[in-house]
Amino acid sequence: MTIMIHYWTHDVEKIMKYYIEKLAFDLEYRQPSDNAANFCILKMVDSKIMFAIAPSPQVPLDRKDNLVLQNINKRTGSPGLISVYIGINNINEYFEKVKNNKAEIIEPMWDTPWNLRQFSVLDPDENITTFFSE
Repeated sequence: MTIMIHYWTHDVEKIMKYYIEKLAFDLEYRQPSDNAANFCILKMVDSKIMFAIAPSPQVPLDRKDNLVLQNINKRTGSPGLISVYIGINNINEYFEKVKNNKAEIIEPMWDTPWNLRQFSVLDPDENITTFFSE
């Protein structure tokens, strides 16, 4: 099974820059390619994260995902905080890279009682991403 996270944002360019520069993700795709992005896919090894501009209340009726976008629009700004966990090899080396890149680390590296070594960052949209190793 593959899981790809899809975050909604108000500024794809800003969030894309953060994940590339601070968290060492690679750009896989951006739309449009020649102007300010409104959607992107970022990748690190086998993990992918998508970012898109939060939908406006006026969703075109001819879109196949019309009902999904309408429901997302209703929830924009509402409760429902999630924390995403991404497994990574060489967690100590990656932690040092993220720290040196001045990412906002909100949970320092530690060994949990549930047998993970992990740390968490907060991105500019206040999403929490936890990187872990077993």
